Amino acid sequence: EIPDLEQLVQDRMETPKKFEEFRVGDGVEAVIRLKNRKGTFCDIKAEKNVLLGGNMSLTRLLKLDERVKAKIKAIDLEKRQALIEIPDLEQLVQDRMETPKKFEEFRVGDGVEAVIRLKNRKGTFCDIKAEKNVLLGGNMSLTRLLKLDERVKAKIKAIDLEKRQALIEIPDLEQ
Repeated sequence: EIPDLEQLVQDRMETPKKFEEFRVGDGVEAVIRLKNRKGTFCDIKAEKNVLLGGNMSLTRLLKLDERVKAKIKAIDLEKRQALIEIPDLEQLVQDRMETPKKFEEFRVGDGVEAVIRLKNRKGTFCDIKAEKNVLLGGNMSLTRLLKLDERVKAKIKAIDLEKRQALIEIPDLEQ
């Protein structure tokens, strides 16, 4: 989905508010801006992005640039940070939830749709609707080019039932 350029420019033109101008309980419009292992961070037109609290297995279902209604949960003026929550988060993402499959239900060679969920120095990790995210193998200089939330077709390369992990590869990534 292509973001509305006019809205993007307008959002960036507004002068950010200082944390002192917000109150716990205030309703805000939040835009999902960053997702990493520390959490999901949102733009609420404050001096810097704020952390989205709540169940991480639900917040990870939100998409980058998605706009949501949230409430200020906490403000730390010393650390210059704030925490927000989405009151109806479960309702908002309920159609995005699926029961994850156990690793026993997959076979080496199975084709899967993978969504890039996390990128760090250990590699690129994907959601294949399994019990936990799996490592994307292959040429790291190419897998690094993939963006968070990008969907790709992949194949299961290996499954370790003891460690509860799997490895996938994108067959035609070299092209």
